[in-house]
Amino acid sequence: MVKTYKGCFAAVFIFIDFLVLLLCYHITQAPVLYYILAVIILLSSIFYIVYKLRPDFRDFLDDHVDIPFLYALVVLLCSIVFLRTGVMDLLSLKNPSRAVLSNAEFTMNRHILNLNTYRLSGTNEEEETLSLNINKDLYNSFSYAVPSEELEDHSKKQSYAYSENALFDVTYLSGSKRVLAITAQDLPAEDPEDTQASDLIPDSSSLESLQAEITSITDATTMEAKVTDLKDYSGDVIKNGSTITIHGSMTLLYPFNVQGFYEIKEGDQVEFPISDVSTGDGITVETSYLNLVTAP
Repeated sequence: MVKTYKGCFAAVFIFIDFLVLLLCYHITQAPVLYYILAVIILLSSIFYIVYKLRPDFRDFLDDHVDIPFLYALVVLLCSIVFLRTGVMDLLSLKNPSRAVLSNAEFTMNRHILNLNTYRLSGTNEEEETLSLNINKDLYNSFSYAVPSEELEDHSKKQSYAYSENALFDVTYLSGSKRVLAITAQDLPAEDPEDTQASDLIPDSSSLESLQAEITSITDATTMEAKVTDLKDYSGDVIKNGSTITIHGSMTLLYPFNVQGFYEIKEGDQVEFPISDVSTGDGITVETSYLNLVTAP
């Protein structure tokens, strides 16, 4: 009977381990160590089942070693990591950990059966590198990288890195490092030493702006679009839903607010300052650059 209790003891911990993998890591998001421990538990369980089902084998081993005790001990030792993660996550649910990250990088690792993993890494206030788990929605919200379905077959990883001046306020569970929320903070005030460099950045503070969805791309400087938000435009020519031609003094294919490689395509939502509006042959809006708002 005591040996049976040892098996039940192990079964309880296995169930807890599974819950931690499911609730904290959604099965596929855990670090490699967790899967190594899970394999050890699985192999131990298979051995224990064989031990229970084969009386001759069981009688032989019982004369030399207490198999149920060893099995329960192996499961317990392997479960310590899972238990620690689960307890820390439970304790931090009411008061999640918080960090402000610079040098943020959003990364997606593609796996079989589309079981992709998403991570956010960056430097916190103590100049320590922090790596956190994020879900697909957060990744798509803050990364301008190419969607996973458009990756080439041999491409297993993609990432998008922000500059060191871009700050992200992150709340996360301390055990599993699972991010609950991300807020992009305003960029810090410009240093006087950077004034000369900032002269190279287009100043659109005094210009009106529009948001539109790109419907077709004629060439590098000309695109057709449908207005989706008038923003601070105060004129009478352009309305919500108007079809316009966006024309730039230089290439518009690469959004100004994206530092990694990204090329504007049909379906993208863009925001841009208005330099001039003409109505000769349809509505043409002159601009100097586009900012990417969302990708389809």
